[in-house]
Amino acid sequence: MLPIQNSCPGLDKVLRANPITVVDAGCAGGIDPTFSDLAREGYADNIGFEANPEEFKKLSAIQSDPQSRTTIHNMALLDRDGVITFNACGTVGSVFSRPDREALYGETYDSLQVNCASLDTLRANGTIGRSIDVLKLDVEGSELAVLNGAVNALANEVLCIKVEFGFHSAMGTNNFGELHIKLISAGFRLLGLSTNHSTMDGLQAGDALYIRRPESVLKMLLLSAEDKRVKLIRLAAICLNLRQREYLALIARIGEHLLTAQEKAELLSLAMDECFLPNILPFTFPRLSQAVFAFAQLVAGRKHSTKSAPKVNRLVPLRVLFARPRWKWMRRRHEQELARKVEGYLARARLET
Repeated sequence: MLPIQNSCPGLDKVLRANPITVVDAGCAGGIDPTFSDLAREGYADNIGFEANPEEFKKLSAIQSDPQSRTTIHNMALLDRDGVITFNACGTVGSVFSRPDREALYGETYDSLQVNCASLDTLRANGTIGRSIDVLKLDVEGSELAVLNGAVNALANEVLCIKVEFGFHSAMGTNNFGELHIKLISAGFRLLGLSTNHSTMDGLQAGDALYIRRPESVLKMLLLSAEDKRVKLIRLAAICLNLRQREYLALIARIGEHLLTAQEKAELLSLAMDECFLPNILPFTFPRLSQAVFAFAQLVAGRKHSTKSAPKVNRLVPLRVLFARPRWKWMRRRHEQELARKVEGYLARARLET
């Protein structure tokens, strides 16, 4: 649950009048749950793209439920428009042949002809009718191609990106280094990593979460001042959904000349309403924490190195790590820590420019 509706009428009004658009590329199995609370609370609409016709049929139930606020398209996202060969096997599908998976898992792929288009084309022709705010990419190696087909969207729209990557992937596919440089250059910062690890191959692959730097929103050349104000509020709601409340204080500070006094007050109230416990607790036991993590690896066994196992590095922090600062000392430490982080961010940003 996002604590906006009951305590933040100003933000609630803006978000209901200007819903967030979540685009999920490669949505076999359903829209990514990372952002589900946004649609559930009426603050977002989901648009999914799934190239595999069989998987698209399975998603029809989601699309027919008005509560899901979801539309699904049977097509692939790329950096071009037309018809392509798509290799499908169950929920796994790619524009590339997959000899690696065929050898490792004995999978057999069917070659299908499917439609494809770029995000910029779909925005221009109205298939995606509103500004793209959240982009999730799980397209088995076509991640960079999708971003290359979203030049305008990356420059003037997208606020948050969740992307699947490989540390050892070929250049031009979903190579982490290549994706990271592209997104950092476009005004994003890396917010979280979830990786799988092998004792033989080291870090292999995973998911990365990127968030738009608030000052980058102010540089979106095609947006009016009012559009930028709405974008900042959408960014705040996305950060709140990702349990990044400290970012709300930063948004209030950077966007202070665009936001109303009520909106700034509500953002600061949300930022102060919950604190990250490790930031304010007066003790520290790093060796004990290492021992606990080592024990967790033992208990997880082989699952520790799989994508589905719980990771010490999560895209969204665990809820148990947060609490309301109920006592004066908690609130004071949280306020001091929040101010220190905002000032530190602004100082670094000034140096970078």
